[in-house]
Parts: sequence; structure tokens; C-alpha cells
Amino acid sequence: MLQKFAAVSEPDFEIIEFLKEKDLSSDVIHYTYLWRSANAILKQIDQPILNKKLIDIWLFCVEHFFWKANHFCWNLNQYGPNEYIKNQLQQLLPKFIDFEWVQYQILSNLASNNQFSKSELKTFFRTVKEQSSSFVRLGYYLVLVQHVQPQHQLFTALRQAIKNEQEPYVREYIFNLLSRSLTNKDIEEIQFWFGV
Repeated sequence: MLQKFAAVSEPDFEIIEFLKEKDLSSDVIHYTYLWRSANAILKQIDQPILNKKLIDIWLFCVEHFFWKANHFCWNLNQYGPNEYIKNQLQQLLPKFIDFEWVQYQILSNLASNNQFSKSELKTFFRTVKEQSSSFVRLGYYLVLVQHVQPQHQLFTALRQAIKNEQEPYVREYIFNLLSRSLTNKDIEEIQFWFGV
């Protein structure tokens, strides 16, 4: 099986069909981890093997082995900014409306590696306000906090929304995320914003 993953030279729908036919979730997760670990080592010497033909397999796995979506999203993160991955993950989000953990994993991936237009960010902001799940809201906030710049007109509304967030865990998580790279003065300002 590992040889099949390593040898993919084009979007290999034969592998996808093979995965559909067999219950290989533990094997797939194991090989996914091996691939990610190998690339982490190879990145240290600037020689990762990022076969773009595997992207469709990782996306398939996010959708069909969704209880381990984090593993496949981590693999997709290896590719860095990628418009195709971004669009495919955004199309997957509505399929997991009842699985907040999967939505969070997808949103975390989107937050870390992609660029968004102002209209896309406004859509995310409208969506975050409609979410009843604090976990899903956290995912949307991660995207927004990573990509909304202080000069953007959405920034003030985002700051107020986070300050008014009812779930303390969400506010504290975002505060901790932002405080990793800030000075004490910046941290005091963010504490004021978020009411932490």
C-alpha cells in the first residue's frame, strides 16, 4: 500500500476506488502519518516530497475518514498556500454541518495556509455570527484573526465580536494565539479588546 501512495504520478482514482472498497482507515492513517513525518524530516534539509497528485487523496480522506480529519488536514498543510486545496475544503465544510470537530479541522487548515479576499473574509464574519457551536466559531475566528488586517474595515467589528464572545475558551484561545508574537504593550491592548 505504501508503494502505491509513493508512486502516484497523477490523480490516482484507482487508489481512491481501492480505499472505498476496503476498510483501511487504520492503514491509511498510519501511512498518512509516515508521509507527513518523512516530509517534516525532508523539509529540514529543504527537500520535501510534495507530490501534488496526492492532494486529491488527502481530500478524499478528509471526506471519507472524517473522524481523523486532523491527520489529512495536517498533510494538506504541507503544501502551503494552494487555491485548489482552499476551494475544495470550502466545498467540504457544508457536508459536515453536524460534525463540528471536522469543521474546526478544515477551518484551521484554511486559517494557516491560504489568502482570502475582503469579500471572502466578510462572508466568514457573517457565518461566524450564525454559528451555535463555539468550536466552529473558534475555527472561523482563527481564519479571521490570521487574515483581517488592522486597516481593514472589518477589523473593528471582529474585535468587538471576539470581545463579546460568550465562550471564555474561545476568547482565551485567540488571546494566547495572538500573544505569542506580541510585546507586553500589545498584549495589554488585546486583553482590553477581548475582556480577558
